[in-house]
This record gives sequence, structure tokens and C-alpha cells, in this order.
Amino acid sequence: MHKPHLLRSCKQTCTLLAIAAALVAQQPQSALKHHYDEAYRLQSEGKIPAADAEHAEFLSLALHQLANGHANAGDYAQAAPLYDEALALDLDDLALRKDYAEAAKDAQDIQKAQALLEHAFTAKSATFPPSVQAEAHRVLGDVQLTQSLNDAALANYKAAYSLDPGYESLYALAAATLTIQGDESAAPLFTQLIAHHGDTAATHMAIARAYGQAAMPARAEAEYRKALAKDPSTPGAHFGIGASLMNATSPNPAKAQAEFHKELALHSNDAMSWFELGRIAAGKEESAKEAETDLKRAAELSPRNPDIWIELGKLYIEQQNPQAAEPAFRQAIAVTIDPARNRYAIERAHFHLGKILFAAGKKDEAEKELAISEEMLDRRRKQEEDGLHGRQMVNTTLRKTHEATPAEAQQLNEFERNLAPLLAGSYNNLGVHAAMASNFKTAEADFAEAAKWQPALHGVDSNWGRAAYEAHDYQQAVAPLERSIEEHPEDIELRSMLTECKQRAVDRTN
Repeated sequence: MHKPHLLRSCKQTCTLLAIAAALVAQQPQSALKHHYDEAYRLQSEGKIPAADAEHAEFLSLALHQLANGHANAGDYAQAAPLYDEALALDLDDLALRKDYAEAAKDAQDIQKAQALLEHAFTAKSATFPPSVQAEAHRVLGDVQLTQSLNDAALANYKAAYSLDPGYESLYALAAATLTIQGDESAAPLFTQLIAHHGDTAATHMAIARAYGQAAMPARAEAEYRKALAKDPSTPGAHFGIGASLMNATSPNPAKAQAEFHKELALHSNDAMSWFELGRIAAGKEESAKEAETDLKRAAELSPRNPDIWIELGKLYIEQQNPQAAEPAFRQAIAVTIDPARNRYAIERAHFHLGKILFAAGKKDEAEKELAISEEMLDRRRKQEEDGLHGRQMVNTTLRKTHEATPAEAQQLNEFERNLAPLLAGSYNNLGVHAAMASNFKTAEADFAEAAKWQPALHGVDSNWGRAAYEAHDYQQAVAPLERSIEEHPEDIELRSMLTECKQRAVDRTN
């Protein structure tokens, strides 16, 4: 049996300047730098437990920010394991749980979102600012509302308002009350919102959106008109009136059309006004050319909106122009990240595309598209049936929630590239300190994380292999020891250790 050897620690050779340039918010920059610098200062003074606490704080905060970056870029599949890694370092971090739950909610990972926050309000959570506690309650309320857990959701919105009676909490409580209890209960809260936060166009626009989402188009229209009375150039107000007129029990396309034109007179690049004008024109046989022009303009302004491409494809089908319809339907499918969006509206694109392909003699491809269409129809029927019987509707978790812009992707990649060596260094130092205390299993895990973030980190494979060996995790020790020997073929001790690990691994499998 080999005795423990002194493992290689990382010196503070990396700089936070590159990270500071990549981060956006000033406060997280300062917090990252503080914990990073403190870890190495305490380490240099021999105060190892205190240094380890600062390394862990740095890692948790850095991983949290990196996970937020991936979530904000729409990449939940990459964000989730980073959140989990950060959470392993601090299970009681309410701000982390709140951000993770919000990302999970956006990705329709509802069970995860609920689990993260249901038992999050511990003694430590009370040490977080009231604004953070309130936001966590609001996110949990949002999650519960999607599952029709109305009483629990309302209790959380009220808790949020009690903790932080600002605009966000009051508006969330009012909107939820409207959805759950109706206009009579919500109206006093909206009156309070106006009294406390201003009788402004922005306030009336927010109230209008709440009424629109609650399927109360007449009340929404009234609020949009109040917004225009405060500021005649309010973006989206004329569009909101037009949408309300179209969503009324007796739609009024002519009046709605006039409102969409008013919106465009003020804001000519409003994609949704062009879209709605195109839809109205598409309903009139004599306006087909106008419909095509309006929908193509909408698609130019909002190329990642699948609804526009579906409508354009349907218009071409009606015009008996399958050559133009096919690329429109393909584009609709390509930009649809969530197939369940708008009750599986994308099903029609798959159906029409399948019919076009059949007519073109592409039978195999056509059958594939029609099968997808049928599967989506089945899912929609099941959701409707579950809703009728009060059963919880289960959505498939989304790997992506939206596509990042090239600029967002570049900024995130730069941040991650600059952060990786610092993460590796902190993990490596935690591993060294754990090994010095003979906590070899912990050390092995820390070195594995260090190697994940920077495989070329000097000495990390040797550290990892030695720690795994001392933890009697012989199978896991083999790969890092082999890599270390490739760099140091003259190291007889490592060779002896590797030989023993391989033999013990074989013995354990037999």
C-alpha cells in the first residue's frame, strides 16, 4: 500500500480581469472577485478551513452565474447540470434555487421547479434579502398556477407581497387573483397598483395584459384605451385593442384592422400587427395578394415566429401553390422549439407538409410527417381529456427554450472560457486540502471536477489518480494515472501504483 503523497495545489496565477470583462452585473463581479481573492489570501496564511469556505463560495457563485448564462441563452440542457453542481456546494442558497426553478419552469420541467422551491424556505433563506425571498415565492406561485394548485399559488403570491410589497409582488398578486377569483376580487388590487405606482400608460398596459391573459378582452381593451389616453404613442396599445377586438365573443375584423394600421403608423416594424393584418386579409378571397405581402413582412421582422410561417404556408395552400408552401411549413417546423406551443399548432405544418410531399411522390418522407402530425393530435386530445377530468397535464421538458443570438452565444462562450481555469484551480485546491485531511473520497471528486473544467491543469491527473487510489477506488484511478504517466513516463512510483490499481480492479470484477 502506498502512503499519501503531497499533492500539487494551484497557485493564484489566473486573473479575474477577463471574467470581469465578460460579466454584466457589477455586484456579481465584485462578489466573485472577493471570494476568489479571499480564498487565496487565507490559503497563503495557512487558514485552510476558512480558505476552503471561500473556494466553495466562489465556485457556487461562479457556477450559478454560468448556469444563469446558459438559461438566459435558452439552453436548459446545459444550464441544469451547472445548477446542480452549484447546488451541491450550497443546498440552502435560496437565490440559486429560485433561478434554477425559474429556468426549469421556462423549460416545462415543472416537477423539478416545484421540488426546488417547495422546501426551500429554511432558516437560512430568511437571511436573504426580502426581494429574493419574495421572488422565490412568486416563482413557486407561477409553478403551482400552471398545475391548477390555485390555493397554494395564491398563498405564495400573498407571501411575496407581504415580504416585498413593491410593484412586482402587487402586480403578480393582482394578476393571479384575477385568474383564480375573478375581476371583482382583482379590481381593488389593480386600483391599489395605480394608486401606489402611478396612473401611467405603462401601468394600464400591464393591467391590460393581465385581462387579456385571463380571457377578458373587453376589460383589456378598456385598459389599452386608458394607456393611450395617458400617452397616444404607447407602443403596443393599438395592437392590444385590435387583438382584443379579434378575441371578443363577436370579433370585429374591420375595427381591429384599423387599430393595427394605427399601430403601424406609430411603429412601422411591429411584426405582430403585420401578422394580424395578414390573417384578416387571408380571410378575404379578394385580398390574397395583400395577405401575402403582410405575412411576408411579418416574417421578415420576426423570422423565428412559427405562427407566421404556418399562416403563410396555409395561404399558399389555398392559392394552390405547394412549391411556395413547402419551404414556409419547413421553416415553421425548424423554428418551433416547443411543439406543445399554442396547443400543438405546429401539427398543421407537419400535416400540410406531408400532403405536399405525397403529391410530389416522396412517400417515405410524407409518411414520416403525417405520423408526427398524428402523434401531436393524440397529445392534444390527451391534454384536453386531462383538463376535462382535472388531471395534471404533463409536458415534455424542453432542452432549449429559445435560440440565443450570435452575440449572446459569443459572450457566454467567452465567459465560460475565462472562468474554466479558475473553477479548476479552486476545485483542485479543495481536493488537495481534503487529501491532506485524509478525506480521499472527497478529494477524488474535487480533482475529477478540476479535470473536467481544465483537463490540461498541471498535476491534476496525478492528484486525481493518487486520491482515487487512496480511496480504494481503483477502477477510477486507472485513467488519470495512465494520462499522468504519459506526461511523466519516468515516474516509477506512478507506474507501480497503476499496476496495483489495474490488478485490484480485475480482482474486484472476478
